[in-house]
Amino acid sequence: MKKTKFIPGLAACFAATSLSSPAAVLIAGIDTWASTTAPTPTAAAGITATATASATGGDWSNSDGTGRGSSDDGTWGTTGLGTPSSTVSDVGSANFTLTNAKTDGQITITIVNGSGLDIDLDSFHFDALAFRPKAARTYAVNVLAGSDITVGTVASSEGNPQNDNSTNDITHLGGSLSGHNQHDDLDIDLTGLADSILEAGGTAIFQLAFSNGVGDSSGGHHLFLDNVAVSGDFIPIPEPSSIALLGLSGLALLRRRR
Repeated sequence: MKKTKFIPGLAACFAATSLSSPAAVLIAGIDTWASTTAPTPTAAAGITATATASATGGDWSNSDGTGRGSSDDGTWGTTGLGTPSSTVSDVGSANFTLTNAKTDGQITITIVNGSGLDIDLDSFHFDALAFRPKAARTYAVNVLAGSDITVGTVASSEGNPQNDNSTNDITHLGGSLSGHNQHDDLDIDLTGLADSILEAGGTAIFQLAFSNGVGDSSGGHHLFLDNVAVSGDFIPIPEPSSIALLGLSGLALLRRRR
């Protein structure tokens, strides 16, 4: 993990330079689902992103009800990230569906940072909704592997009883879907990782995992998923004038100490 060491007396001077504050942007995201096993992510410039999908008892579906479970709010989770997600909602590939109460399903996104800049990871985003309560509504966001970021579970829901909509599990509608804006819009904070910096040239593998489905093949107990993304801040390289100013300030401080 890279760490920045601030010498007392220099931080204020460094902050006054021409470095601008970064803003979280879309690093990689999936909002169209042309493949049931290897959906193709959209990625920021310099980023290579790939994805895989799997489930117990069969694959995810991208043809359920011509996109009836898709989200059309144009956001990733609750945010736009400067790159709106797709608002298409009338084709099957507009959303991913874990059908008929399958016990579990996973999506992984592999990100290779070829941008030349370090990335301060910000959040993992997704929109999800259950048609009926026996769907796999318990979720976890995990970092499966990383060349430099912290590996492990980032967040997970409580896994409470099927009919309970008062927890932080995915909301179910009891079979009364109406429209394309009823999803739980979730943003999972990545800044709490011990190391949340994806360094230039580094790789990270994220997993979104759903579980606790009942496995009942009847009744349409589906989990709908859309707008899955990872966001972060590209860390700018200091301009030469900023580095020079910092160096001069350091010399001045050393002279004062002498």
